[in-house]
Amino acid sequence: MTWVLDLLPHFPNEAIKAIDAYFLANYQMLPDNSLLALSDCASIIRARYINYEHPKEILYELKPKDFEFLVASLYEQIGYETKLTKSSYDGGIDVFAEKKEISQKEKLVIQCKRYTIERIGVHEIRNLLGVVTDIKATKGVLITSSSFSREAQKFAECNPSIELIDCSNLITLLNTYHGTYWINKIDRLINDQKAKKGIVKR
Repeated sequence: MTWVLDLLPHFPNEAIKAIDAYFLANYQMLPDNSLLALSDCASIIRARYINYEHPKEILYELKPKDFEFLVASLYEQIGYETKLTKSSYDGGIDVFAEKKEISQKEKLVIQCKRYTIERIGVHEIRNLLGVVTDIKATKGVLITSSSFSREAQKFAECNPSIELIDCSNLITLLNTYHGTYWINKIDRLINDQKAKKGIVKR
């Protein structure tokens, strides 16, 4: 398992995938205690690295545009090609994220709301659904450093083409795809996105 440890702490999701792959390849030959140990290892990685709760203030302190760059970097790490919209874009969309591979084609429209206390209401979600329908996107994603009203959550639950990601879920995703210590490289993640989008030179 040394090579699994080499993936930590920066690639916890890849470490869990490696454990899962080893389990599938060897579960018929391994004794019960080894199978339980593999399961425990994956659980420990999730608890220590993926479900680690960073303070929300890290996101609150970002400028709204830098919050968008951070979201774009996350979706690129997940496997999407991303494009940020101009500030004057009137559709309310901040990031387009797309997969073009055969059998995986997907077009997401993402709204980023870098709020501190204010909950996102159902009106915002209805507007996003309208944009998704209008431009024939696969899904609309609203990502916030805050949270959502209960009515907004219920509306999204009834509409599979809408996904809501609140502050806690966003931090979990950042832990998963950028490693637990993404907070130490947040400036680099943002600046790398700015460079890719031609806003600053590397």
